This record gives sequence, structure tokens and C-alpha cells, in this order.
Amino acid sequence: MRHFSYFNSLLHTSSGYDWDDDFGVDGRRLRELIGWYRCDEMHSVFKASTRRDLLMSGIAGAVLLLHWGDAAAAQADWRARADDWRELARLVRHRTLASQIPSNPMLDPIS
Repeated sequence: MRHFSYFNSLLHTSSGYDWDDDFGVDGRRLRELIGWYRCDEMHSVFKASTRRDLLMSGIAGAVLLLHWGDAAAAQADWRARADDWRELARLVRHRTLASQIPSNPMLDPIS
């Protein structure tokens, strides 16, 4: 997922960029990520370790659509993420979402 980073956002435009090397032949690694990701299990883990959960953005589906033309995979990813966002909103409304403020000192700014 290194190319989902803000800092690497234009690497795919270089002449030597290999989509299959990063994402697997036909986007196999992205498809695996979509199938593997479970918001209820992984969202707080990602937020606690990196302060972000890129899979919640639907980026995997977007890359599958834009590069491989797989509208069905994109739609499935986006539908699942929309369901996840609805659940997170419900938890926030009912004040049952645990704090997502990381306690990782490596990520905290130096005082």
C-alpha cells in the first residue's frame, strides 16, 4: 500500500512504474485487501498505529476501477465502506466508539 501514501501520489506516472509489481497481477493484492478488511476489527488498529485507515476511503476499489476497469469490485468495496461509515456514525451518535487517539509516542509531536 505504499502508493496510497500522500508522499508517493505521483509515482504511478513514471515510465518505470509497474502496477502488477505493486498491486499484483490484475490487482490481486487489492482484491485480497478488500476481502480481508473488516472495519470492526481493523479500523481502531490502523487509527492507533498510523492515525489513518486508508482502506476506509475506498481507495482499493478506486484503483481497481481506474486501472483495471473493474466496476463491480469498486462498487463492492464502496458499498462495504459506506456500510462501515454508517456504523461508525451510529457508534459516535450513541457515544459507544472507543477513543481513537493513538498513544504511540513515535507519532506524537515533540514538545
